[in-house]
Amino acid sequence: ATAIGGVVGKNENSGKVYLANSLGVTNGEGVDKVGGIAGDNSGTMYSLYNESVVTGKDNVGGVAGTNGGSITNAVNTTGITATGDYAGGLAGVNSGTIDSGRNTGTINGKDNVGGMVGKNEEKADGTGGILKNLSNAVTAAIFGSANVGGIAGTNSGTITSDNNLVNEGTVYGNQYVGGIAGVNEQGGVIQNVTSETLVLKTADGTNAQYFGGIAGQNNGTITNAT
Repeated sequence: ATAIGGVVGKNENSGKVYLANSLGVTNGEGVDKVGGIAGDNSGTMYSLYNESVVTGKDNVGGVAGTNGGSITNAVNTTGITATGDYAGGLAGVNSGTIDSGRNTGTINGKDNVGGMVGKNEEKADGTGGILKNLSNAVTAAIFGSANVGGIAGTNSGTITSDNNLVNEGTVYGNQYVGGIAGVNEQGGVIQNVTSETLVLKTADGTNAQYFGGIAGQNNGTITNAT
């Protein structure tokens, strides 16, 4: 099975989802692409509030399992769990645009786990991969093994803000752990951000390495970051 959502399984390119609130449980145990609102979004989604506990295998998010479209004004307030990889408070993987979002919940996964997205990446044509004006509340907690970040587990796109993007949550991981991104890959841009994470804690495991207030490992560009 694939693409399970609390409101819609797949929101197509021409699809529009406005003023959606998901409650209860979105249980996609063993399923790829699970989201509190949409399993897979290629369209436009606006004013979204997820209060449903979301569970899946890979690509699991509070709003969308995967996002290649547009998500604006989105909030996740509850627990998101991927038994595999790519988990985020808003999306498991983002190759579209997410603007104005907040996470207050607990995010769990193996590799590529973020308070907002597990992985942020551009599309093949060089568009998308934009995370803008996002915040992780002090109550947020992000748990993973490798590539774990307050905003994105792995970033090869752009993380930015008109004013200041803030992570106040706590990030737990074993390798490549950062207050904003676990890994900022080549071509990745992080700018106008603040990480107020007080402690980056190691999860259980050996070979703990690469911890940073902004990024655990950087091969891209970081500017105006505190």
